[in-house]
Parts: sequence; structure tokens; C-alpha cells
Amino acid sequence: MSQRVSRPASWQQAIARFPAALRADLDALWEKGGVVAPALVDRLRASVGGDLGAAMMRLLPLAQHYAVVPVSHFRVGAVAAGLPAARGASPALYLGANYEFEGVALSFTVHAEQCATNHAWLHGERGLSLLAVTAAPCGYCRQFLNELSTAAKLSVLLPADTRRGFSTTRLGALLPTLSARPTSASAAA
Repeated sequence: MSQRVSRPASWQQAIARFPAALRADLDALWEKGGVVAPALVDRLRASVGGDLGAAMMRLLPLAQHYAVVPVSHFRVGAVAAGLPAARGASPALYLGANYEFEGVALSFTVHAEQCATNHAWLHGERGLSLLAVTAAPCGYCRQFLNELSTAAKLSVLLPADTRRGFSTTRLGALLPTLSARPTSASAAA
């Protein structure tokens, strides 16, 4: 039996940072489980000058509200962009957050990147085009993302002190180079 969780006051504060015309639709994400339909993505993009990355970064504080962190108290949020239906169209966006479980090792944590990716997959996405995260993906998440069918084209957006407020890095640039990986011959030695 699922239990409804009421919105925290901080959710309302995060919603208040968006233009008034978007607030009701964004507030409804609480009940909709954090799926942002392409039509709402279009409106979000328009509010930030058309930049999909900037729209995704603006959603990160909302994604962080889904985190359950009784152990670390460190909320990580992620926003995954599915594949657009047509060239130039906005994709659907999927919010994700980290989930920790009391009384078990932190290795059982669901990471925000995994959550957002699985959220997209469960809604029928066949791949991701972009992933915005509040903190750099750990090694485990980098490998997880590298196994996606769209990994070669996937870019990761991270907060940064730049004019845009974030950096964009291809997933491949976050992975060790092939020459740094052990070969079967060197692993046996």
C-alpha cells in the first residue's frame, strides 16, 4: 500500500523560483512522479532563452526533493533528457534522486543518476541525450551510464562557475582512457 507524502515547505520555495506561469504545472510534478512532458519542457526552455541544459539545471533543486537520505543527509538530484520525438523537438525530462536505506550498507543506495535513467526507461525511453546532476557522477554511475545504448553521445551537465552556470562534458571524457584500463595480460600478472 503506497502512502502519500505531503510536499515539504522547501518544495514550495523551490517552485516559487520559477516564473508564475510555470508554477502550477511544476508543482503538479509532485503527484506526477517527476515526469516533465515535452510541452512543459518547451515552456521551461522559453523561460531560460531556449537552452535545454539551462532548463534541466533549473529543475535540479526539485529533483533533490525526492531524495531519501537518512544516512548521509546528502541530497543528490538528477534530470535525464530522453530522446526527442523529432529533430529540434524537446524531449521529456525525468527527475531522479538518491535513495538510502537505514540499517544496510551504503552500497545498496540507489544513485540519482541511476534513478533518473531508470525513470526514463520505465516510461519507454530508448536512450538519454543529456543528464544534469547536482554533483559529478561517481565511478559506479559513470560505468552504469557507459552501458546505455546512447552512451557515446551522452553529455553530462554539472554546476559550474561559468556564464551559463554549468558545464557540459561528454560521458566518455569522464571515463578512464583505454590505455589506462588493465588488459587481460596485465591483470593476470
